[in-house]
Amino acid sequence: MFREMKQCFGGVCYRFWSKAVPKLDCYRRKTATDPLEMVKNERERTKILKTLKAMEGYVLFSSIAMGITQMLCLKYKGKIQVSDFRYLRTPSRQVMSEASMMEYLRRNLFRFMARQEELTITKIISSRQAPFETEEIDLLIS
Repeated sequence: MFREMKQCFGGVCYRFWSKAVPKLDCYRRKTATDPLEMVKNERERTKILKTLKAMEGYVLFSSIAMGITQMLCLKYKGKIQVSDFRYLRTPSRQVMSEASMMEYLRRNLFRFMARQEELTITKIISSRQAPFETEEIDLLIS
């Protein structure tokens, strides 16, 4: 689970920095004061708490996305042929992996959205697209 969270969802790849957070020394002695205890300014303490909440929120939403993807994997077990869109060295006949489901969604999400014309996001995207012309465009430049 940690591997999928790290590699597929980027759930632990957060980069939330604040200058208010003191540098932590992993080699400090046990008798030395904790660098976080040296922060006396209330504004800096608030910044540190906001940074911590941002990191926790990022991991939380990554976990939710992973859970939704796992539920999709279970729901569409055996209905999606992974070999049609992704090479697997050892194909499985059981439930597809989170990585395979994400690849399937990457390839098909916009096609699914285009079929649902009543969705607000589909209306927004359609309104901003240039009108489709029926003339064929020759992509080969001679």
